[in-house]
Amino acid sequence: MENQQHELCQAMEEFVAMQQEQVALLQAARLKTLPGWVDRRQQVFNRLRQCLEHFDPQSVAADSDLARMVQEGMQAIMLGEKTLAVQAECQRNRVQKKMQTMRKGKTVLRTYSSSASAGCSPKFLSSRM
Repeated sequence: MENQQHELCQAMEEFVAMQQEQVALLQAARLKTLPGWVDRRQQVFNRLRQCLEHFDPQSVAADSDLARMVQEGMQAIMLGEKTLAVQAECQRNRVQKKMQTMRKGKTVLRTYSSSASAGCSPKFLSSRM
């Protein structure tokens, strides 16, 4: 019983640590490892879910240290999810702005290249003829 409670606390701490790591990576715009995040997140979540399935809240007094730790752990997880969502939205906005800038640059390049291929035209007009 106590071993399951200890595992639950460890699983919550691991989940919160993973969230903090992902927030830091988002803030630093280090997205190259993004596909690995999904796998790691799923593994840590599955462990937490298993611990929660084996946890019997009826066996814990409401005013005990364990109840307080579980409540604080769940609050930290919820706060971490909100923080991740905000950081993900900020990163998405940054990427969208960069893409808009690149599209504008492509449009400008296309107009330059199409006007250059229109044929040879005088670069200036001369009144001496």
